Amino acid sequence: MYFSYIKRMTLPDKRRKLSPPDPENYIWVDAKEGGHWRRKRGCVKPARMNAAYQQGIEHMKISAPAASRIIRKLKPYMDGLQPGRLNARISALLRKALNETGKADLRYLQDLDLQRDHPIEHLLKADVCTEQTMYDLVVTIPIADYTLSV
Repeated sequence: MYFSYIKRMTLPDKRRKLSPPDPENYIWVDAKEGGHWRRKRGCVKPARMNAAYQQGIEHMKISAPAASRIIRKLKPYMDGLQPGRLNARISALLRKALNETGKADLRYLQDLDLQRDHPIEHLLKADVCTEQTMYDLVVTIPIADYTLSV
């Protein structure tokens, strides 16, 4: 027996009720994981491109397609999940790896939650056993009445 669906509980967005400090220089941005106020671009000083910005563009050309490929491979296992902006989070972690090591290192994805609103340690109340052989990683989760907290 296994589980494949987790009902997403919506959390109230308290930030929207607050007005921005300076309404002329802020805009409201709606995102999948909730909206937020963002300062308008170029209102503090004129935006200009420097070497770090250009390097970020080059890293984005590598990390964004890699994140899309990871999401495509995970898609069959994510039925019923509400991952939010998972693609953007994976891409950001891969860019961080590129900045620090020069390679798209998958170890930076180690603590990534597929659903930020429902982390697995809050939902799963069972001990997970992992076993690694030469080419396989076997994850065993015992399923019983006490296993899931919904």
